[in-house]
Amino acid sequence: MEIYKGYINDKLLSLNEKDCGISIYSDDKDEMVSFLKNDYLMHERYNPTDTMNVVNRFISLVSSYTLLKEDQERLIRRELMRNIRRELDAHPKELKVPAFLSDYIVVYDVDVYYVLYHALPRQQFEEVRRGIMKQNEQRFQYISELKLYKGLGIPFETYDTLIKETADALLGGK
Repeated sequence: MEIYKGYINDKLLSLNEKDCGISIYSDDKDEMVSFLKNDYLMHERYNPTDTMNVVNRFISLVSSYTLLKEDQERLIRRELMRNIRRELDAHPKELKVPAFLSDYIVVYDVDVYYVLYHALPRQQFEEVRRGIMKQNEQRFQYISELKLYKGLGIPFETYDTLIKETADALLGGK
């Protein structure tokens, strides 16, 4: 049943929403805010020294796309923590383009794509990769629609700035 529902969901999400008039993302402001408040990348930008919470949120996201065995989860966590800088002033790598426009999946400055590729069988890896790409698209859409960032619409705003300012507004209680 889960495989069937996943197949149907993938087919629906692969439709071009502009052509068919179907919106795959909610237009409810509270739901958008809730989605962004729980997003690992938003939390990473808001509190860059809270490494464990960010890693836990990321692994929770991965496990929402595929059933992780305990040893897979442990391997992903270990590889992430081994590669993440642990200095007190560690900051995430700046995202110059929206994450969904690239094949990179980044937590801090670790390219998680390769961590996941080596930790998961091909089918699980593809499920997770597709899921995270959809998550990235949804994040970008919600940031664009909520417009909580301070920028004045200047085209020189980086995606990273939009994420950071949106995260500060949502998670900082402003």
